[in-house]
Amino acid sequence: MATPNTTFTVGAILTAAQQNNFPFGVVSRRYDTAATLTVNSTTETALLDSPAFTPVAGRLYRVTYSIGFIAKTNTNGNVNIRLRKDTVAGTILNDSFYSALGVNVYVPFSTSILLTSTQMGTTSFVPTISIVANNSGFVAGNTGGSSGTILIEDIGLA
Repeated sequence: MATPNTTFTVGAILTAAQQNNFPFGVVSRRYDTAATLTVNSTTETALLDSPAFTPVAGRLYRVTYSIGFIAKTNTNGNVNIRLRKDTVAGTILNDSFYSALGVNVYVPFSTSILLTSTQMGTTSFVPTISIVANNSGFVAGNTGGSSGTILIEDIGLA
């Protein structure tokens, strides 16, 4: 972990090294109220992606993503909600497990994870939320009252 910027004294000059320790803040985001899926198979399907993003080597990122609603429609079952690099076939950055509460029970989904540039890579990619169920039948989507998001924040040196 990087040394925090706590060694400031009166009359001292703020250095570039100290400045580079600060978090950069939001580096990529998407807010969505329209993406929807109705899937009657066990095929992994993309719901939402975010603008292309290139991680900076040696940095730590907080990635928060959400889906307005998700529900099983045919039978109870499990759903995996994944954050992937670029496409449904891309590297899995996070895999969250949702176990249905019952058929047609709609619930929101949200999670926040920490990733290093080593995990994300240092080339441009498109963060993508995808969903796959262990048996057929689910819906997922975002509306004005139940939005979906992908938010990536640089939180400092790794």
